Amino acid sequence: MSSPCSVSHLALLRSGGGSSPAALKELCLQYGLAPPGEGQSHFFGDFGRFRLKWERHGEFDDYTVYRNLIRADDPFAEPAIDALPSGWLGQIEGLLVSAVHVALVPDGPSWAHRDRIAAALGAFDLIGAQITDGSAAVYTDLHLDAHGYTRFLLVNQSMNASLAGRHLQRLIELEVYRMMAMLGFPVARRAAHELNELEISLGKLVSRLESAPAQ
Repeated sequence: MSSPCSVSHLALLRSGGGSSPAALKELCLQYGLAPPGEGQSHFFGDFGRFRLKWERHGEFDDYTVYRNLIRADDPFAEPAIDALPSGWLGQIEGLLVSAVHVALVPDGPSWAHRDRIAAALGAFDLIGAQITDGSAAVYTDLHLDAHGYTRFLLVNQSMNASLAGRHLQRLIELEVYRMMAMLGFPVARRAAHELNELEISLGKLVSRLESAPAQ
């Protein structure tokens, strides 16, 4: 992945069978591309204004949109997802689990200032780090923006295109599986309440046993 680049990613839990998604087939036919065949679990196509990758995993499908067009002054102003045909996203089946925007930008003096980074992300509390031996820096606040997307700013300081692509993929996977793990949080909270009640009952039982007369 060369800098600059805008990437949007969606992960959706499947509700139906294992056939290839109908919305993707229709999109491919609209642009004159060969759609994925039955039983296929991976697709990558160049649609001109954008590139789209679809992958089928064990319990979810994901869609990644790539676009080289990006505004230097506001890298999240025109995310890659905006290049899709109007209304197409509404045709995708499944329960949305994770939505991510990543802006891959070349290094420059402006990215040395916290306020500039925070303004680009629309963030108040920043999380950031140098990665891959200082050849890049990544920033986020892990909050959802107004449209429900988590934002990551990946500043390319000296990465080649191959390394940049690998780190971009890792960021997306980290966010997807972070959100997938959160699906169990409500169940864990309910289980914690039940365990607390059981612990109280057990304490009362132990107290009764300690005070019971010996037979």
